[in-house]
Amino acid sequence: MQLATPRTTGHLHSFGRSSFLNCKFRMRWLPAFLSASLLAGGALAAKKSSEERFNKYQAKSLTSTPVKLQEGSYKELTSSPRDYSVAVLLTALEARFGCELCREFHPEWDLLAHSWIKGDKAGDSRHLFGTLDFSDGRNIFLEVCHAPNLPSLSWKCVTNYLP
Repeated sequence: MQLATPRTTGHLHSFGRSSFLNCKFRMRWLPAFLSASLLAGGALAAKKSSEERFNKYQAKSLTSTPVKLQEGSYKELTSSPRDYSVAVLLTALEARFGCELCREFHPEWDLLAHSWIKGDKAGDSRHLFGTLDFSDGRNIFLEVCHAPNLPSLSWKCVTNYLP
């Protein structure tokens, strides 16, 4: 067994064969490590601040209240950290789901959201309203239905469509 003791040749230091292989192994993984580091750094830099997210959805709510959400926009709007509050109605409005309660409650939800925005156009309350339909965010419904820290909720409307 050969020890990796440095041998000096001029101003360069060379190590034994095992150190050379170790170095070669490190060099092989260096590009992959750098790529992963750059991707992670880019993802962190691309993540919007709480203020930017609020401003984006506040502007949307001035033209269309409550904001109609998709799965991605729901995750963006409710992601942490945030310095605003959000009320999101999870609903199933399509006739194929047979949720009569959803269709009855939806106009009241719209009225509440419109009234709130009408009284707070500047967004001083830092509160947003959104609606996520089952057909636009099935995976979100699955996450919420299986969340252990939520009180027991009635999901009669969409249980036939859940796995």
